[in-house]
Amino acid sequence: MSRLARAAVHAAFRRIVSGRLEVEEAYAGGRTLGFGPESAALRGTVVVHDPAFYARLARDRSVGLGEAYADGQWDSPDVVAPLRIAALEMRRSIRACTSGCSGRAASAWARPTPTAGGTPTT
Repeated sequence: MSRLARAAVHAAFRRIVSGRLEVEEAYAGGRTLGFGPESAALRGTVVVHDPAFYARLARDRSVGLGEAYADGQWDSPDVVAPLRIAALEMRRSIRACTSGCSGRAASAWARPTPTAGGTPTT
């Protein structure tokens, strides 16, 4: 699952246009990869300590990002920068959806929220 999740997350990262995100995989066999425009003024670095981070992010999206940070699966020299890039990408996806998308792009970062009855809503 981790290899598939890693590929899915990297595919999503390849669509970044709001900044430059450097991903340093600080585990055995890990690599350093860059996503987004090289000339971007907004730059962020994510240091991945545990490859399970990718499955968590793919499954739980923005909530998984926060929980994985709290559990030490990733960190950053400036945690605000990658979060700003993520927020700008969410905003960009939502704006694109106002033109009539199916909702998949808007929900790419946000995890469904349970209602009082426990059924997820989008």
